[in-house]
This record gives sequence, structure tokens and C-alpha cells, in this order.
Amino acid sequence: MRKNTYTLPESLPADLQRMRSEVKKFKDGGSSAAEFRSFRVPQGVYEERTEGHFMLRVRLPAGALLPHQMCTLADVSAEYGSGILHVTTRQDIQVHSVGIDALFLEVHPNPEKALSDGPNSLPLDRAAEIIREIKEIHELKSE
Repeated sequence: MRKNTYTLPESLPADLQRMRSEVKKFKDGGSSAAEFRSFRVPQGVYEERTEGHFMLRVRLPAGALLPHQMCTLADVSAEYGSGILHVTTRQDIQVHSVGIDALFLEVHPNPEKALSDGPNSLPLDRAAEIIREIKEIHELKSE
């Protein structure tokens, strides 16, 4: 591993699976708004005033972001949110007006047969591309 890079936590796959199950549980009435809040807020998911809409905070170590990574975040915001990115005073990025169904993405070899519908199901090649871009976002410095 290169020095001065941020490695994604080993718990990431389990965290993403838990996000999916917590969203489903909340949508199905199996958890209260307070219970859902206690899970989602530490994950960077905040409720907005419009019911069913959320703000996602993307934490950027040291505020580092390359131009192509910013383009990826803009694409995510356009597809899943309001299309506007907010840069915070703490050098993070916020994606606003994200619907509850976009709080998790399902990677499926046949998106049309996935459990989630619409833009929430991705073909494997697009998921691999997004994961690669997310990893690049977390690099702090080159060698």
C-alpha cells in the first residue's frame, strides 16, 4: 500500500449491506424514524425538510478531490439528487434531495431483475467503475 493514502474500511461491504437492510426495514414500517435516524446520521445521511428526501455528506480527507472525481459526484447528484453539489466549510461535499430509494444501490448482473428498481440497480461494469472512482476520491497524495 502506498504511504499517504486513505484505505476504505474493511467493514464497507457489511456497512453497505446494513444500509440496504435498514432502509428496507424503515420503508416496511419495521423501525421508527428515530431508530432509522440513529443508524443513518453516523453514515452521513441527513433528513431534509421535504418528507422522504435526504442529504448525503461525502467526507473528503483533507478536502482532496481531483477534477474527474468531482465530475463523478456531479453525475451522482444529477442522477440521484437535485443536481447541485454543496461544498461545505469543512471541505466536504453534500448531495441534496436524494430520495429514500437512492440511499443504497444494488449491484446486479441483470438490473431489470434486481430487487430495487429504476436507477438504483446497476450493471456490474458500472458498479466497478463507481467503486474505482470512490477509491480514487480517498487518495490523499500521490507518491
